Amino acid sequence: MKDNEKSNAVKKPVWKRVISIVIDIILVVYLLFSVCVVLMSLSTSKNGVPTVFGYTVNSIKSPSMEPLFYRGDLILCKTDVKEDNLSKGDIIAFWGEDVNKDGSPDIIVHRITDIEGKGSSMIITTKGDDNPGPDEQTLAYDKIIARYSREGKDDGILIKGGGKVIDFIISSNGILFLLVIPLALFFFYALFKFVKALVEYKYSKNITNGDNLTEAQKQKAIEEYLLKQKSETENNAASQEINDGKE
Repeated sequence: MKDNEKSNAVKKPVWKRVISIVIDIILVVYLLFSVCVVLMSLSTSKNGVPTVFGYTVNSIKSPSMEPLFYRGDLILCKTDVKEDNLSKGDIIAFWGEDVNKDGSPDIIVHRITDIEGKGSSMIITTKGDDNPGPDEQTLAYDKIIARYSREGKDDGILIKGGGKVIDFIISSNGILFLLVIPLALFFFYALFKFVKALVEYKYSKNITNGDNLTEAQKQKAIEEYLLKQKSETENNAASQEINDGKE
């Protein structure tokens, strides 16, 4: 009975336990998300582009493919592109010029309008659906990163507006707010739970020791009380005998 009372005294209220479980689930899910983002950034194809299960993640940066793709959309393109199955009308992602003037080539998503030659002599002409004419520069096969559609059928996946999210995630502010800060909070929360559990353990141990000490004191008090009662009874009996003798 005392053990039940003790466990009930230490047990958390239901709402506190529910909140604790929910926080743990959110933190675990977020930690898994962070790990996925890191793995995605580390997992690259032969073209040096992050891949996820054989798909590249491409954020649309310009309106050149409207109305099919809009600026800020996200497309996942298949990396399995073979030289002998390219055809006119395919939408491909490839390395283009340094449009943003940041010192590195940009990934462009345009449609193939013409293919000449084979192998190392292959020349591919591309064009944005919304552009008035073909791209100024042609490209070779080794510049192709992935393909979104083949022969009019979509092999890739389109996520409307998803490019804005990806652009924010890979930015310095995104990494700070979505990875660094949450991971730091996760660490301090785990440390807080550890310290709290340690304090609760010591507290419960002190309660147990306190209960044992109280029982011992009670037993001693009872024994002292019984001895005192016995002594008083004997004294009263002796006094009564003396009084009887005088009479």
